Amino acid sequence: MSSNIADIGAGSAAKLEARAVPTVEAESPSVRAVTLRLHGTWNTFAADVADKRLRAVDVKHAQGVIIDTSGIEILDTAGAWLLDRYARELRSNGVTVDIETTRRRHDTLLQAVSSLAEPSEDNSGRKRSKGAVNGALSAIGSLVYALRRDALMGLHILGAAISGPQLKAGRPNRMSWAPLIAQIEQTGVRAIPIIMLMSFIIG
Repeated sequence: MSSNIADIGAGSAAKLEARAVPTVEAESPSVRAVTLRLHGTWNTFAADVADKRLRAVDVKHAQGVIIDTSGIEILDTAGAWLLDRYARELRSNGVTVDIETTRRRHDTLLQAVSSLAEPSEDNSGRKRSKGAVNGALSAIGSLVYALRRDALMGLHILGAAISGPQLKAGRPNRMSWAPLIAQIEQTGVRAIPIIMLMSFIIG
């Protein structure tokens, strides 16, 4: 009697274990269409086996793939992410992919994973627009700062040109116009060809 009970228990455990193993059945109603029927448990513990069995199916020549998840007993985030990643890889190769499910919980989980895995086009456009605006403002700020630096350097040169001769002549409060005009000519008018040449060489 006890041996019969043990045999029944072992058989039930074997059936439960068989149901827990993720399986993939491929059907090809036409040459260009493939239906993948998934069964078993698709969770974190079975993700490795599920991924290998999913990729073992040859769908290279298919134009459309239907992934039927109605036979899945248990689906968690890892399993949903695995299916979503597989679908994205196929879509990137030009294959049309549809994931079908009859369980609301599985459908909600798959949609949540898909929305998190791929940002919307609106958000992507906003990020690109924000990046372009930041880049333009950064360029303008750098230009304004460079102009400020050049203006300060010019004022330092002009101040030295004015105060230098005055201090040397012992007349710090009197403006010497001749040296001022000479320095403006040297640093302004005559420097234009050199500045143009440097701008052409440096870019």
